Amino acid sequence: MKINKSNKMTLGMLVTTMMINSQISPVAAIEHVKNNSYYHLQETIVNPQSGQDVTVNGGNLSSQNFSSLTAALSAIENDNGHNYTILLNDDVQLEANQGNNIVVLPHKNIVINGNGHQLSQPVSSRNYIYSYGNLTLGNIKLDMKKTYLYNYGEGVTIELDGYVTGSIELIRDQSDKNSSKMNQIIIHSPVKKSIVSAVNGNGKNGTTQIILEGYGSKNVPAAKNDYPGIGSSADSAKPAAFILKDSYINADYAYNWGNLYIERESGIAITGTMQYAMIANFYVADDAKASLIVKKFTSGFGCLEINGEVTGQTEILIDGKTMPQAGDQLIEAKNASEDAFVLTGIPRMTLVRQTNGKYLVKEKNMFQ
Repeated sequence: MKINKSNKMTLGMLVTTMMINSQISPVAAIEHVKNNSYYHLQETIVNPQSGQDVTVNGGNLSSQNFSSLTAALSAIENDNGHNYTILLNDDVQLEANQGNNIVVLPHKNIVINGNGHQLSQPVSSRNYIYSYGNLTLGNIKLDMKKTYLYNYGEGVTIELDGYVTGSIELIRDQSDKNSSKMNQIIIHSPVKKSIVSAVNGNGKNGTTQIILEGYGSKNVPAAKNDYPGIGSSADSAKPAAFILKDSYINADYAYNWGNLYIERESGIAITGTMQYAMIANFYVADDAKASLIVKKFTSGFGCLEINGEVTGQTEILIDGKTMPQAGDQLIEAKNASEDAFVLTGIPRMTLVRQTNGKYLVKEKNMFQ
C-alpha cells in the first residue's frame, strides 16, 4: 500500500509565524525553530499580565488573557475562528468537561505553547483527551502518565516538538472506520518512550501516518527506548505508514510498525536484542538515502525479513568488528529486486539474491 504524499500535512501548513500582542504590552513572539535537531516553538515573553495563566490568539480572540485553561478552551469553542495559539504563562490543569475524566478539545486547530510550563490532568485514574482538529504541543511538560490522547478528526495532524517533556501514556488515531482522509502523528527528537509511551495508528481505516523526525544517526541509531513505541502487534493499532525522516532507529519490535517508509537520510539497525526484524512492506523514497545496519549475534548476523513490497535501494552496513563471511544471510525479501540491497564497506564481499528471496554474502570474483 502506497501513501499519496499529497495528503500529507506539515506543521508549517498549520501555522508558520505568529505574533501575539497583549492589550497591555507585547506578550510573545512565536516562531518555529529547528536547532541542533530539536524542533520546537520559540518564544520571548515580555510582562505577561499578572494572574492570567493563559493567553489566546486567533479568531476574534486577539491576545485575550484567561485565568484558566478551561476558560480559554471554552472561549475558543464559542469563537468563530479556526486556528488558535494558546500560550501558557504558568502551570495549568486540563479539567474534565465530559464526565469526570474526559477532556473534549474544541473542534479547531490549536497550538499549545507551554513556554516551559506544566500541563496536567488532575484525575488519578485513566484520563482521556479527545482532539478533532490539528493539535501541536510545544515546549511543554506533560503530567499525563495515565492519559490517552485520541484523535477523532479527519485529515488532521497531531505534532509534538522536541521540547516536550514529562509523560503521556498513549497517542492514538481513533478516526471513523469509514474515513478515507489521511491523519498524521509527528514526533520530533528527542522525545523518548519515557515521555510518550506509545503511538498507535488506526488499522480499521488505514489512514494513519506516524512520523519520527531527527532521531539518532547512522553511527549511533536511537535505541528502542529513545523513541516512542510505535504501533502494536494488533493490526487495529498499526499505522498505514510508519515514516522515518532524517532518523536512524533500532528495529526491535519492528513487526509492530506495519509498512515502513524511508525518507531523506534514514535507516534501521538490527543491533539491539532481537536478531530478526520483520516488516510488512519496505518503501524507500526516490530521493532518499536508506541504510540497514546489522551486527553479529550468537547464531548469525542480524536479518531483515520483508513479507511484501520493496522499493528503492538500501545500503547495508556492518556494526562491530566481526565481518560477515560467505554464506551469511542478511536479508529475506521475496518481492525485492536483485539490487534492492547493497553490501558496502567490506572489500571482496558482495550480496547476492537467491531465487527464494534470501540475500547471501558472497566473495566477489576477480572481475567485480
